[in-house]
Amino acid sequence: MSISEVKEKIKNNKGILLILLSKSDCPICGNFIDIIEKIEPAHSEYLTVFEFDAGDIEGLEVVPHTIYPMSYFYINKEPLPFIRAGLVYEPLLNEEILKFKQVLDGEDPNMVFSG
Repeated sequence: MSISEVKEKIKNNKGILLILLSKSDCPICGNFIDIIEKIEPAHSEYLTVFEFDAGDIEGLEVVPHTIYPMSYFYINKEPLPFIRAGLVYEPLLNEEILKFKQVLDGEDPNMVFSG
């Protein structure tokens, strides 16, 4: 997958788009993918998940990442994501997605994430 294909998915997003950047040699990444797959059905109305191996994205080596997994949460067609580095466990990830849903529904992100 190329960077331009990823950009196209972001551009056409109408809900919450989670782009998960992982590495094939990252044991934590596999655990995180399992957690996401477990909670994804509860949010299927508004959450879309794309998981990419860092080695499969052409051009990514220009801006290498040092922490995996990296999660990029794009809300609607906003060009800048909420970024989370590393693993997060199921209850906290579920709670965070519900906060992203509040932002998707029009609430101010500063208010949603301030308390």
